[in-house]
Amino acid sequence: MPVRCVEKEGLTHLLKKCVPQFKMPGRSKITTMIEEKYSKSVDAVKKILSEVEDVAFTCDAVTITNSSRSFLTITAHFINKECLESICLMAARMDQISDDENSDDQGDSLEKAHNRSIVKVDGSENRELKMYLSLPQTSWESNPIMFWSSYKAAMPGLSKLALRYLTTPGSSVPSERLASAIKCVVCDSRSRMTDTHITERVFLISSNSKYWS
Repeated sequence: MPVRCVEKEGLTHLLKKCVPQFKMPGRSKITTMIEEKYSKSVDAVKKILSEVEDVAFTCDAVTITNSSRSFLTITAHFINKECLESICLMAARMDQISDDENSDDQGDSLEKAHNRSIVKVDGSENRELKMYLSLPQTSWESNPIMFWSSYKAAMPGLSKLALRYLTTPGSSVPSERLASAIKCVVCDSRSRMTDTHITERVFLISSNSKYWS
């Protein structure tokens, strides 16, 4: 619902009957409250991201139903306290998409970055691999993040490599679920929302409740 719904006659009459001592804030006040909550939540997420070792990013294109408006969402995935978390960082309107003339150069840079990230195996990491292969198999229900977190001391190199790859979600479901939240934010009754307000609301919807406090 748009924030102007707090000024509708029906809701105002209902509140006067049910809670006559309560004063509903106006649309400008609610907008200010959302902006303040967004700023505090961003600070909390920044603090968490500064402490994690690896972050994976996914992009999703979303087209609003019965509309020509399309948005590009960017979602961050990271491991926090042995749990894989996801949060939508931005929702940008795709007004115009142009071909990048330097796409080949970007491909070369991505390949070089990947080659630099490949871990060189030395003698100690060979010992870690032998130790890992000698461990008994765990059940399918076990949490791989918890498993590798518990073996950080015994297998530091292998554990770091495994957690880096486990940061990437195994499917597109988490990013698509958060990206679809934009359909709740951008609707026919909210056609005048700015891109900034859209990003704020999508971010807050995708944020874990612990980042709200």
